[in-house]
Amino acid sequence: MKRFANVRFPTLIAVALICGILCGYLFFRSDISLIYINATLPAAAVICILCAVFSKKKPLIYCIAVLAFIVIGAVGSYFKLDTFDRKELSNGDTCYISAKVCDKGKYDSGEYLIIKNITADGKSINGKMKAYLPSSYSEFCDNGYTISFNANVTVCDAFPYGKLNYNVFNNVKYSCRIYGDVISEYRFSLLGSINSAIRNSLYDKLDYDTASIAYAMLTGNADNIEDGTYAAFRYGGVAHIFAVSGLHIGIIYGLLLALSKKLRLNRYVAVAVCIMPILLYAGVCGFTVSSVRALITCVVAAIARAVYAKYDALNSLSIATTAILLFNPLNLFNIGFQLSVGAVSGIVLLSKSLIRPFKKIPRKLKNPVGISLSAQAGTLPVMLARFGYLSGAGILLNIFVLPLLSAVFVIIFTATAFSLLMPFAARFILPYAALPLEVTVSFLTNAGFEKSLISGFGAGAFIPIYYLGLLFLSDKFNLKPKSRLIGAIGAATVLFTYIPLKTFYPFNDCKVIVSAYYGGGEVLFKSRQGTVLVITEGLYPTRIDALLNEYYSSNLDALVILGSENCAEIFGTAQLNCNAYVYKDYVNIQPYKDKTIIYEKSFSINGIDFTFVDGYSLLADYGSLSVGIGAGNFVPFEYCDLLITDSTFENACETSVSFNERTAEHCVYDDGDFTFKLKN
Repeated sequence: MKRFANVRFPTLIAVALICGILCGYLFFRSDISLIYINATLPAAAVICILCAVFSKKKPLIYCIAVLAFIVIGAVGSYFKLDTFDRKELSNGDTCYISAKVCDKGKYDSGEYLIIKNITADGKSINGKMKAYLPSSYSEFCDNGYTISFNANVTVCDAFPYGKLNYNVFNNVKYSCRIYGDVISEYRFSLLGSINSAIRNSLYDKLDYDTASIAYAMLTGNADNIEDGTYAAFRYGGVAHIFAVSGLHIGIIYGLLLALSKKLRLNRYVAVAVCIMPILLYAGVCGFTVSSVRALITCVVAAIARAVYAKYDALNSLSIATTAILLFNPLNLFNIGFQLSVGAVSGIVLLSKSLIRPFKKIPRKLKNPVGISLSAQAGTLPVMLARFGYLSGAGILLNIFVLPLLSAVFVIIFTATAFSLLMPFAARFILPYAALPLEVTVSFLTNAGFEKSLISGFGAGAFIPIYYLGLLFLSDKFNLKPKSRLIGAIGAATVLFTYIPLKTFYPFNDCKVIVSAYYGGGEVLFKSRQGTVLVITEGLYPTRIDALLNEYYSSNLDALVILGSENCAEIFGTAQLNCNAYVYKDYVNIQPYKDKTIIYEKSFSINGIDFTFVDGYSLLADYGSLSVGIGAGNFVPFEYCDLLITDSTFENACETSVSFNERTAEHCVYDDGDFTFKLKN
């Protein structure tokens, strides 16, 4: 009799570690001491004893290992977050900083450095710092340099607006703006020097846009790419070309493996020939989680080949996942890690099942199609959770354009390597090598793939149900075809029921969602009659899209704008197909394209009566309940049941929420989004 599942020990360990990391994360977020995990140890001991008495040794070993890695994951993630939360500097501190540059990038009005080995006024500081500086300093500050400067320090919180700060992944605990002179001194750094040489060679010989894309493809650093160009790659579903992962490192490993076979090298020498260059390459890319995952996978494959062992893709992925998470448990929440592991998991679980029905189609055609579709299936929930949309065009582009981009990567990689070895020839080699890249970029930016986006819903409970359906379709469970089909259809049915219920609010009340993000606030009114969004100044259009997708609310009935005339620019750049309401005294705002701006003081939408008190304040009455929203420096409401504001307040209200004011009763910055229900 076949076993229900083909259990692999490395996979079991990886899953146990992930469960432990989630446990530690939840303990920290809930402010529960990790010591309470000890309460589970007696129960675990009983399970192990029962396994030892009534079963063979193998289940006992599995139980002990699983419990051990759950504890390791919980302790690791809890203490990583706890360590990040402990700061030696405070907001507003002015001090003299000395440090070493370990990374460099650009932002809208200048450049930034990531620095480590920090001393502040002579005192050693744990963690890294992001230092913003004008571009005039750029030639004196690069990877490997030691620098000294005066700066005002800002502390990076672990959970701003209730979401894990991306700075946590790299232990960037502070940010600062440099003022005055910067004293810099060059110190040799092999990896930093190679990275700088690649960047300088590309930017010296190519135009800025092409150089930025080529540099991102080679190193994974996409900070310098223009927003519109990067968006075109995302809309086409091929932005993963900028994450140094299995595609890049796999190509290099394949070329090195072919070379070692051609030279008929000893199998152990071949391992070194294949691994050392990609180890160096991963280091030049900053050992990003996707590059490390691909590196470990290649190491496992090379060793298996050297000892004539059978290579198992799922075991290899599990070993890579475990190694990355042991080094830094919080990598579990890193978008690069999630996309990399999700794509490979999809290939491992689904590619055979997707290819098998097409027996009569040539292998060279069906294999790329099956691999592309399975990789996209593996990353679909991550894309929804992080970006709020999927690229419909990406389904086809990843089949046909991705091989082209792979060829472009090989050309750019080879040309850049020759340019570093022979700098005198770089001005002849690089411009011609970049021509295929320029053609590809021109195609992606002019194709209008933004019209193919599938958006309007987030993730949430979607994720576990979706992956359960994938498991039913995979060959990792020994199910009969009928059971496999029933399980997959059941998961699909739940999903198709879940999405409409989230999109169309079915209850006889009004849900009020309060959200914010670095200076701007949003309030979403959602009822069975429809959805209205109120926005304040300081918001980015991408942030609005993220909120609407997260709460299944892309179909807006109206947008209400609080703030000065400039606030309406958000409406012009955001992809919102609805009317906008603005305070009636703002007569200088002009309509944008085919969008309409309505100037009113009072109006009713979806059973809610809205009244502008002034350009920064709005009252929303739903039945006998009133909601006051204030985006200005003071609150003009005498009374309301729910007060939402960006300033301090002393008004009579039953419940008050502030977007950013941390002394308020409830604060979005500290606690994340709030949801209230208005019932008559």
